[in-house]
Amino acid sequence: MVLENSGDQPSIIIGRVSSLCGLRGGIKVISYTRPQDNLFTYHPWLLGNNGGWQEHRLQRYESRGRQRIAFLIGIDNRDSAATLVNLDIAIYRHQLPVLPAEESYWCDLLGMQVRNQDGLSLGTIVDILETGCNGVLVISGEERILLPLIKGDIITRIDQVARIMHVQWSPGYQ
Repeated sequence: MVLENSGDQPSIIIGRVSSLCGLRGGIKVISYTRPQDNLFTYHPWLLGNNGGWQEHRLQRYESRGRQRIAFLIGIDNRDSAATLVNLDIAIYRHQLPVLPAEESYWCDLLGMQVRNQDGLSLGTIVDILETGCNGVLVISGEERILLPLIKGDIITRIDQVARIMHVQWSPGYQ
């Protein structure tokens, strides 16, 4: 998820603080990264929402089965940790590895126009659903289209500069 619209986004949401853990300032976090523990490889974190963002540094973390617990420098009790619950976790855009030209981060696809092989506009990418095999683009236009995120067979070209994705897809195809 992107904090600001297309272009050179300064930061990207990579997780969320879900609840508290213990008395010493632990917070349970939900990771949007794959693998999930990649959330802990980025430093610093920005915690916040539309009301503002504050930089925090990770002191340590624990993975307990499906749960991810983070301990932040300066957050050492339950009361101070409680102020972080339900905040998004973001990183600065420059912290992401640079991808080869033919690859894109999913967050960069949001807001792109989608055109089919005939040049017909199918709409705009408004969401991406994660499935077991591949992602599914949610396209909002005259109709809502769920388009498999399969490069080559379905997605023929992505123009990052023009913010247009070209696809092999016919209107009304379900």
